Amino acid sequence: DIIDSEKKIYQEMDKSKLPREINEMSIPVSFYGEVCGDIDENVRVKKSKNSFYDNIRGVIGEPIIIETIYSKGDGLKAKFDISKYMSIKDDIQVCRYENGNLIPVEETYISGTNLLSDVYNGEYVLIDIDILLQSVNIYK
Repeated sequence: DIIDSEKKIYQEMDKSKLPREINEMSIPVSFYGEVCGDIDENVRVKKSKNSFYDNIRGVIGEPIIIETIYSKGDGLKAKFDISKYMSIKDDIQVCRYENGNLIPVEETYISGTNLLSDVYNGEYVLIDIDILLQSVNIYK
Protein backbone atom coordinates (compact mmCIF):
# COMPACT_ATOMS: atom_id res chain seq x y z
CA ASP A 1 0.00 0.00 0.00
CA ILE A 2 1.13 3.53 -0.81
CA ILE A 3 0.84 6.12 1.93
CA ASP A 4 -1.18 9.16 0.73
CA SER A 5 1.80 11.50 1.19
CA GLU A 6 3.86 9.26 -1.12
CA LYS A 7 1.17 8.86 -3.80
CA LYS A 8 1.92 10.82 -6.97
CA ILE A 9 -0.94 12.91 -8.32
CA TYR A 10 -1.05 15.59 -11.02
CA GLN A 11 -0.86 19.06 -9.48
CA GLU A 12 -0.31 22.62 -10.67
CA MET A 13 1.38 25.06 -8.34
CA ASP A 14 -0.81 27.97 -7.25
CA LYS A 15 0.85 31.00 -8.88
CA SER A 16 -0.22 33.15 -5.92
CA LYS A 17 2.20 31.08 -3.80
CA LEU A 18 5.14 32.26 -5.95
CA PRO A 19 7.00 35.43 -4.93
CA ARG A 20 5.93 38.59 -6.78
CA GLU A 21 9.41 38.88 -8.35
CA ILE A 22 8.84 35.49 -10.01
CA ASN A 23 5.32 36.31 -11.22
CA GLU A 24 6.61 39.60 -12.71
CA MET A 25 9.48 38.06 -14.70
CA SER A 26 9.70 38.79 -18.43
CA ILE A 27 9.20 35.06 -19.10
CA PRO A 28 6.47 33.82 -16.75
CA VAL A 29 7.19 30.44 -15.17
CA SER A 30 4.89 28.00 -13.42
CA PHE A 31 5.29 24.49 -12.04
CA TYR A 32 3.31 21.28 -12.32
CA GLY A 33 3.71 17.53 -12.41
CA GLU A 34 2.74 14.16 -11.06
CA VAL A 35 4.36 14.54 -7.66
CA CYS A 36 3.77 13.39 -4.11
CA GLY A 37 2.84 15.69 -1.25
CA ASP A 38 1.60 19.25 -1.78
CA ILE A 39 3.41 20.97 -4.67
CA ASP A 40 2.64 24.40 -3.15
CA GLU A 41 4.49 23.46 0.04
CA ASN A 42 7.31 21.53 -1.61
CA VAL A 43 8.55 24.02 -4.24
CA ARG A 44 10.19 27.40 -3.58
CA VAL A 45 11.47 29.65 -6.36
CA LYS A 46 13.53 32.83 -6.39
CA LYS A 47 15.55 34.86 -8.88
CA SER A 48 19.22 34.01 -9.07
CA LYS A 49 21.68 36.76 -8.26
CA ASN A 50 24.60 34.72 -9.67
CA SER A 51 27.05 37.01 -11.49
CA PHE A 52 28.04 34.06 -13.73
CA TYR A 53 25.34 35.16 -16.21
CA ASP A 54 26.73 38.70 -16.59
CA ASN A 55 29.17 37.53 -19.28
CA ILE A 56 26.98 34.91 -20.97
CA ARG A 57 25.51 35.99 -24.29
CA GLY A 58 22.07 34.70 -25.16
CA VAL A 59 20.45 34.69 -21.70
CA ILE A 60 16.68 35.12 -22.09
CA GLY A 61 14.70 36.38 -19.14
CA GLU A 62 15.98 35.88 -15.61
CA PRO A 63 17.75 32.86 -14.11
CA ILE A 64 15.86 31.16 -11.27
CA ILE A 65 16.72 28.98 -8.30
CA ILE A 66 14.37 26.13 -7.44
CA GLU A 67 14.40 24.71 -3.93
CA THR A 68 12.36 21.53 -3.59
CA ILE A 69 12.16 18.15 -1.93
CA TYR A 70 11.70 16.59 -5.38
CA SER A 71 14.72 14.91 -6.93
CA LYS A 72 15.67 14.37 -10.56
CA GLY A 73 13.06 12.10 -12.12
CA ASP A 74 10.38 12.79 -9.49
CA GLY A 75 8.09 14.42 -12.06
CA LEU A 76 8.37 18.15 -11.30
CA LYS A 77 8.17 20.28 -14.45
CA ALA A 78 8.63 23.97 -15.17
CA LYS A 79 6.48 25.68 -17.79
CA PHE A 80 8.08 28.80 -19.30
CA ASP A 81 5.74 31.06 -21.29
CA ILE A 82 7.83 31.86 -24.38
CA SER A 83 4.98 33.45 -26.35
CA LYS A 84 7.12 36.59 -26.92
CA TYR A 85 9.91 34.44 -28.34
CA MET A 86 8.09 32.09 -30.74
CA SER A 87 10.20 33.29 -33.70
CA ILE A 88 13.28 31.76 -32.02
CA LYS A 89 11.57 28.92 -30.15
CA ASP A 90 13.78 26.26 -31.74
CA ASP A 91 16.92 28.05 -30.49
CA ILE A 92 15.84 28.29 -26.84
CA GLN A 93 17.38 25.78 -24.44
CA VAL A 94 16.72 25.33 -20.72
CA CYS A 95 20.07 25.00 -18.97
CA ARG A 96 20.97 24.03 -15.44
CA TYR A 97 23.89 25.76 -13.71
CA GLU A 98 26.26 23.25 -12.09
CA ASN A 99 29.72 24.02 -10.70
CA GLY A 100 30.40 26.94 -13.05
CA ASN A 101 28.96 25.18 -16.12
CA LEU A 102 25.69 25.36 -18.03
CA ILE A 103 24.26 21.91 -18.69
CA PRO A 104 21.42 21.64 -21.26
CA VAL A 105 18.33 19.97 -19.79
CA GLU A 106 17.58 17.08 -22.13
CA GLU A 107 13.97 16.62 -21.04
CA THR A 108 12.73 19.83 -22.68
CA TYR A 109 10.00 20.27 -25.28
CA ILE A 110 7.63 22.88 -26.71
CA SER A 111 3.86 22.74 -26.27
CA GLY A 112 1.98 25.62 -27.85
CA THR A 113 3.64 28.81 -26.55
CA ASN A 114 5.28 27.06 -23.61
CA LEU A 115 8.67 25.50 -23.10
CA LEU A 116 8.31 22.55 -20.72
CA SER A 117 11.24 21.11 -18.80
CA ASP A 118 11.94 18.55 -16.09
CA VAL A 119 13.42 20.33 -13.06
CA TYR A 120 14.54 19.63 -9.51
CA ASN A 121 16.74 21.43 -6.94
CA GLY A 122 19.01 23.88 -8.69
CA GLU A 123 19.51 26.94 -10.81
CA TYR A 124 17.97 27.24 -14.28
CA VAL A 125 18.21 29.70 -17.15
CA LEU A 126 16.90 29.99 -20.71
CA ILE A 127 19.57 30.46 -23.37
CA ASP A 128 19.28 31.44 -27.02
CA ILE A 129 21.75 28.84 -28.28
CA ASP A 130 22.19 30.63 -31.62
CA ILE A 131 23.31 33.86 -29.89
CA LEU A 132 25.56 31.92 -27.52
CA LEU A 133 27.26 30.13 -30.41
CA GLN A 134 27.68 33.40 -32.36
CA SER A 135 29.43 34.88 -29.32
CA VAL A 136 32.23 32.34 -29.91
CA ASN A 137 32.15 32.79 -33.71
CA ILE A 138 30.10 29.67 -34.49
CA TYR A 139 27.35 30.31 -37.03
CA LYS A 140 24.57 28.02 -38.20
